[in-house]
Amino acid sequence: MLALLPIEAASGQEPSETYPVAEAARLRDARDFPAAAAVLRKHLEQHPYDGEATRMLAQTLYWGGAIKEAEAVYEAGLTQHPDDTRLRLDFARMLIESGRPPARARVLLTPLRADQHAAAEAESLLGSLAYWQGDLTAASRHFERALRHSAENGEAARQLGEIRTLAAPWLRLGGEMRRDDQPLQHLTGSAEAGWYLTPLHSVAVRVQPQRLVAGDTGENLLAGEARLGGYWPAARLETEAGVGALQRSSAPDALWTGRLGVGLRLPRHFAVRARVERAPYLWTGESVATPVMTKSATGLLDWNDARGWMGQAGYVLQQFPDRNRVHTSYAWALAPVVRGAPAEVHLGYGFNYQDAEQNRFILTPAVSRGVGLGVSDPLAGRYAPYYTPQSMQTHSATGAVTLRPTSLVTL
Repeated sequence: MLALLPIEAASGQEPSETYPVAEAARLRDARDFPAAAAVLRKHLEQHPYDGEATRMLAQTLYWGGAIKEAEAVYEAGLTQHPDDTRLRLDFARMLIESGRPPARARVLLTPLRADQHAAAEAESLLGSLAYWQGDLTAASRHFERALRHSAENGEAARQLGEIRTLAAPWLRLGGEMRRDDQPLQHLTGSAEAGWYLTPLHSVAVRVQPQRLVAGDTGENLLAGEARLGGYWPAARLETEAGVGALQRSSAPDALWTGRLGVGLRLPRHFAVRARVERAPYLWTGESVATPVMTKSATGLLDWNDARGWMGQAGYVLQQFPDRNRVHTSYAWALAPVVRGAPAEVHLGYGFNYQDAEQNRFILTPAVSRGVGLGVSDPLAGRYAPYYTPQSMQTHSATGAVTLRPTSLVTL
C-alpha cells in the first residue's frame, strides 16, 4: 500500500509548465492561430520570462497575419532575452519576408555574423535582404559566406544559383503567330543576346523579323534594338534605355524606335515605374499598308511579394501621328495557389478600361455590305488606320503556371 502512494501522488500532479507550449504548438500546426495565441498569452501572463513561449507567440501571430502584433512581441522578447539567438533570427526573417524596412533586420543579424553557430543562417538572411533590394552583388557575397560556414545551407545555395542564372549571359530565341478576323496575320521571330557588365548592369541586342498579311496585302519588317539596363541599390533606382530601327519592305527609309524608363523600388516589395516610348503600330489591317508610329507614356505600380502574391496597376497614354490619343487604365492581381520546387500556379483577376478621344472607325458602304439584299449588318466597317476603343471595359480571369522539371530548365 505504501509503495503505491508515490504513484498515486504522481498521477494526481498538475501538468508540467511545458504543457501549454506543446498545446499551442499543436493548435498552430493545425492552423488555428487565434487559439494558439490565446493559450500562449495566458501562459506568458503567469511565466513572462519563458523565452520559448515568447518566440512561439510571435511566430504564431506572424503566421496568422498579425505582423504588427508579432513585431511588438519580438521586440519585448529581445528586451527580456537580448542573447536569444533563435529569437533574433526568427525576428529578422519575419521582417525580411514581410517587407519591413531593412535597417532593423540588419541590426539584428550583424552581430550574429561572428557567432559560429548562427553565422550561416545570419549571412543567408542578409543575402535574402540584399536580393530583395536588388543588390545582387552584396547578396552573392552573403550567400557565399553562408555556404563557407555551412555547405548544407540549401536556402543560400538555391538563391546563389538563382543570382548566377540571372546574371549569366543569355541567348533567347522565340516565335509567335497571331491571327484575327480583320483579317490580319502576324508571324514574328525574335533573337536576343545579352550579358551583364556587372551583376546590376546589363546590355542586350534584339533582332525581330516579322511578316504581316492583311487580305491581299503583305509586308515584311525587320526591327532591331540595343538596350541598356541598370540598378543602383543605394538610391533604389532602376534605369532602362533602348534605341533601334524598323525597316519595312515597302519603304526605302527606316523608322527609328526608342524607349526610356526609370523606376523606384519601395518597401514591402512595391515599385513605381515610368516609361516613354516611340514604337510602330501594327494591329489593324490598315496599318500594314500605312506606316503608323506611336508615342506613349506609361506609369506603373508593381507588387511582387516574397510569399508569391503579385499585381500591377497601370496607366498608358498613347498618341498617334494625327494627335488622337487613346487612354488605357488597367489592374491585375495573382494569388499563389500552388508553390513548390517543381511547379508554381497563380490565379487571379484583371480589369482593363480603354477610351479614345476620337473615333477612327469607318463604316463600309451599305451597298457593299448587302444591306437591302437580305443581309443585315448595319455596323460593318474597319478601323483606319488604327483601333480606337470607346469606353471599353474588360474583365478577365487570369492565371500563370511555372514548371521547373530540372534545376536548369524553367517552363
